[in-house]
Amino acid sequence: MIRSMSHFVLAALGLASLVLTGFPGELNAATLTQQRDQYLQARHALAAGKMARFESLASQLQSYPLYPYLRYEELRRRMHSAPEKDVRAFLDQFAYIPAARRIRHAWLDALMERGQHIKFQQYYRPAGNAAHDCFSLQARMLASNAPNALDEVRQFWLVGTSQPEECDPLFSWLQKRNYLSDDLIWQRIGLAMEKGNVALAKYLAGKLSTEQVHWFALWQSVYRDPNNLFKHEELQQDHPIARKIIAHGVRRMARKDVAIAVDSWRKFKSRYTYNEKERADVEASIALTAAIKHDPMAADLMYALPKDIDDVGVQQWRARAAMRANDWPAVLRSIVLMDPITKQELKWQYWRARALEEIGVHVKAGPIYARIAKQRDYYGFLAADRLQKPYAMNYRPLQFSDIELASLLNFPPLIRARELTAVGQIYHARREWNQMVSGLSKRQIPIAAVIAHKWDWHHTAIMTVAKAKQFDDLELRFPQPFDNLVLTNASKFSLRPEYVYGVMRQESAFNSAARSHAGASGLMQLMPATAKQVAQALRKDAPSRSALLQPKVNVELGSKYLRLMLDEYGNQQVLATAAYNAGPHRVKRWLPEDKTMSADIWVETIPFNETRKYVRRVMAYSTVYEWKMAQKTTRLQTRMPPVPAK
Repeated sequence: MIRSMSHFVLAALGLASLVLTGFPGELNAATLTQQRDQYLQARHALAAGKMARFESLASQLQSYPLYPYLRYEELRRRMHSAPEKDVRAFLDQFAYIPAARRIRHAWLDALMERGQHIKFQQYYRPAGNAAHDCFSLQARMLASNAPNALDEVRQFWLVGTSQPEECDPLFSWLQKRNYLSDDLIWQRIGLAMEKGNVALAKYLAGKLSTEQVHWFALWQSVYRDPNNLFKHEELQQDHPIARKIIAHGVRRMARKDVAIAVDSWRKFKSRYTYNEKERADVEASIALTAAIKHDPMAADLMYALPKDIDDVGVQQWRARAAMRANDWPAVLRSIVLMDPITKQELKWQYWRARALEEIGVHVKAGPIYARIAKQRDYYGFLAADRLQKPYAMNYRPLQFSDIELASLLNFPPLIRARELTAVGQIYHARREWNQMVSGLSKRQIPIAAVIAHKWDWHHTAIMTVAKAKQFDDLELRFPQPFDNLVLTNASKFSLRPEYVYGVMRQESAFNSAARSHAGASGLMQLMPATAKQVAQALRKDAPSRSALLQPKVNVELGSKYLRLMLDEYGNQQVLATAAYNAGPHRVKRWLPEDKTMSADIWVETIPFNETRKYVRRVMAYSTVYEWKMAQKTTRLQTRMPPVPAK
């Protein structure tokens, strides 16, 4: 029988029995419950150092799917003293679990500490770990098995960030063989300064020859204050390093004042022997900074750049600067000049039609809009608005058979992921799932997403179906968990529930344990300081970091914060959404100077890539959720009224 998501009832398929058939010995539910309990007891015994008790329990669990994880945890605790035979035995027996990579990583660390290059190389696998990669190269060099050693070492050297200490012997090798020239040092100093890594640059400057050191002092001075370009006598001479410092200083100057940077560069480039590429790079950088800052000079600076400039970011901001200046012929020219792949993107097709419409060429704009409007997408919705056509939701549930489902439910990695979740080891469960998905067929991946959805692993389902590039099953991609919390808080704070769902879907994709690198937490990704501020507005105590992960706390505070942003920006969802992501102080700076602006232009010219994508997605997701929840849609032209001036 072929089933779709809307008819998928796991109870009817006998989920419990299907899962259990993947276990050795056809375990029943009672046995499985007992083994879970024994597994947790074994972990507790291991943590308490009761090894006899641990081994007794572990020996009874060899048929349990998570037995490898007991052996993993036991070995991990003694990695620095473990004999090689134990490590090799584990890797030979349990290499199929993702945690085996952590054992290999820890073992490689131990071998590095012992300086065992030959043994290290036997276990080494490239995995994007710079320390291991450097040590591996050392091992190959010691074994005379690195014919391109100089090129490989240079690759480790030419980065703008600090490298791990395991790379130091390679850099010493460069120096001892006189390969570490002033030019190579300056290349890395330049990379470090571009990244603002002054501490690394200063360290590297200590390796320069005596006659070169003073140049770095000048560079530091210009980094601190670009106006110092005019104060140092050495920078008035046409010297290769002076040219680097001036180019860097002018770029930094543009961040504070575009007009001064343009005037300064005009003088410098006429007196110094910059080649064509160097001049174009500096001018593109100034123009890009001007466009991102919404500087009045941006459109002219972009127009003055070479037409064939190949920087995709500059190509796109050239069009954005023109639309911000309301120069629609220039928008059209800019799109024509984009590389073939970029100009075919949905967004640039939309802006091409928009520009054609603005200059009165409706006969060409209409068919482009009609083509775009067939897509369930932010730009598709905007195009449908221009034509006053219904939105295309293109809902197509996934189709699969009971046999396909049962086969996947019996897959050992999926069983392990399910069991790891049941015993609270979510981190390992996710790694099992991700490794499993990477090995599934194109046909199996979306079925795995269906299983995750029905297990209420909504974040996992969303990520999995995206990997399959199956975007039309809206039950999978836009689930409605935490519905009581969403509806209650939407009502409490006078919010549209689909808007709350749109923000939540973009912020965390319903992973209540989500934490960002910046420290934002929970379903609605609140920073601790923001949560404290909002709690005060609600006359509540500031939540702890753990409390902020609780859905009830997080959704209430996140909804209130949305309400505060809407109140601050006149109930404008576009502005409130941008403020939720980037902060209200930034949004105020991004408002048009002297007159209202079409909301689609304002969104397209948001300076931060992340915030620009964020706003587009929240607007589109809110529309889809409204369609799902109320079987109607509020047009984006209504949801996104013109943006007022400052």
